[in-house]
Amino acid sequence: MQLQPKSSEIETLLTEVAKGDHRALRGLYDCVGADLYGVAVYLVEDESAASNILTDVFERVWQMAGMMRANGVPPHVWLLTLTRDTAVAHLRQQRRNTGIPAALDITERLYATDAPNAGGSAEAVQLQACLLELPPDRASWMERAFKAGMTYADLAEITGKQGGELRAALRRSVLQLRECLSR
Repeated sequence: MQLQPKSSEIETLLTEVAKGDHRALRGLYDCVGADLYGVAVYLVEDESAASNILTDVFERVWQMAGMMRANGVPPHVWLLTLTRDTAVAHLRQQRRNTGIPAALDITERLYATDAPNAGGSAEAVQLQACLLELPPDRASWMERAFKAGMTYADLAEITGKQGGELRAALRRSVLQLRECLSR
């Protein structure tokens, strides 16, 4: 995925979108729409659903563009996170609608180093290496939360940990992964 080199352009467009500029939203779509669509297709494995997800993502961007910098993450990360969250929400809804009790089948697709839309095997290998630096139980929780779309409640049920203890452990894991990935 090539979102990183466009970061300043993305940030400029998001600033204009936050001011209500429809042309900037179109420019943002032209700039990153294909990349975000690829992520959505990769996650849900359904082009029609991915198209709907992309529409939802850009509606959220229109509504939330002014908040993008408040959380301090780079604009491309924010857009990818919106896309991922929207795709996972779609998969959860699909699971509820179909009554499938098993965990979402995202795990292999997200980190398969040979997948055509994986965004590059180097990133997958780096993330796997960083996950190995976490204590095994926390690495498992992180994988389940991100890859399978599990919620705090799901993880609490599996781990037997509750509330603040689980949230603190996951927060430490996120910070450790962020530090590792920035090296």
